[in-house]
Amino acid sequence: MVHYWTVFNLVFIILCFIMIGNNDLLKLKKQGRCPVSKILLYEPRMLVRSLAQHLIDGRSRPLWLHQVSTPYIEDIRNSVNKDMCVLVGVGGVGPNFSEVLRLFRYLKIMKINTIAWIPSGYLYLSRLLNAVGVNEILIEDDLPNALMVTLQKMTTHGDTAIKRRRVPDLSQMELDILLQFSAGLSAKDISIERGCCYKTVFSWKHNIYTILEIKTPDQWLTMLAEMAQISTLYQQR
Repeated sequence: MVHYWTVFNLVFIILCFIMIGNNDLLKLKKQGRCPVSKILLYEPRMLVRSLAQHLIDGRSRPLWLHQVSTPYIEDIRNSVNKDMCVLVGVGGVGPNFSEVLRLFRYLKIMKINTIAWIPSGYLYLSRLLNAVGVNEILIEDDLPNALMVTLQKMTTHGDTAIKRRRVPDLSQMELDILLQFSAGLSAKDISIERGCCYKTVFSWKHNIYTILEIKTPDQWLTMLAEMAQISTLYQQR
């Protein structure tokens, strides 16, 4: 179910952008620079997708738009190129959230630049995206000012964004365990399903705590709640 206050904010952002312009974007256009050779954009929400397209359009680069995750991921896997950049509106992925997290890990291994934007107020989601390899995380409300500047920075400084990330990476196993917890499974359920010792699951959970800087059980529950909210916030029709 769409949160109407979020939609209102996005409409307001788009109108403000059109009315007052964007100095950074105009500066980049005057320079005639092309931040990346190809951009793959996955944003199911029409308003946010239109905003991102408006920010990027008019530049000399291919822009591939996708509303559905499966063909988007297939396109990425079939056209891996270190000069391309992958953009994802995480707030709109809905039930494809776990699939997108695994995609980010794959792109990190392939050393492909990634930019994701999320709704404001999702602290642990931001940490999680860093831990699966996202290079740059933007807040949706800041998209008009931040998107083109971030793309330009990736060109100007090459792999600076990758080198600047200081958080440890979640392993594939740790990510899978986290996704099982977020799906409502208990440690005992996970141990039975994986055929491993109960204590092994707690060891994985401890690693997740450390990587995502979780200090208390309440923070753990907050993170799981954020993941659940993102998975159900927007439903594609």
